[in-house]
Amino acid sequence: MSQAKQQPIIDLGAGEKPDPRATETHDIRPSDVHNHQFDLEGEWPLDEASVRGLVVNHCFEHLEDPEHFFTEAGRVLADGGWLEVTIPLGENARTDPDHKQFWTYTTPEIYCRKNRRPWDPETDFELVNRDIDVWFLPPLRRFSGLLQVIANGFPNFAVHRCGSGELTAQYRRIHR
Repeated sequence: MSQAKQQPIIDLGAGEKPDPRATETHDIRPSDVHNHQFDLEGEWPLDEASVRGLVVNHCFEHLEDPEHFFTEAGRVLADGGWLEVTIPLGENARTDPDHKQFWTYTTPEIYCRKNRRPWDPETDFELVNRDIDVWFLPPLRRFSGLLQVIANGFPNFAVHRCGSGELTAQYRRIHR
């Protein structure tokens, strides 16, 4: 078996419903069902270049220091490894007092090496894909399909106007 196949895919912040692609799970809360327990805002107890993929679903927005997160993710991911971050959008995301990060459609570009502005953090990632799924809150929910059509053509507009939704950014670890 090749080394790449032995490297895990870890769901960071897995909670009670881990991503089905994950071969290992992590959560900050103690649990018998998770392989790893540590604070994502501290040093991660994972070896350098030891992970094939990281899934972060509705966890990243709670972090105070996104630059630290991307530094640690870049350290533990193998060359060519992948990172998928899904973050909530819309009014629901903005009104949650626990959320520290609020993304727009263009925010994922900040954490990439390509087109990096001088004040953006240095990372070892390239943005491979991003996708948004947006909807209105009741009583306008019946118009959510129309909003999704608009989102496909005008994603920045839709992200700012939706009642709720998700943005998923997929990154690839650039070779060391």
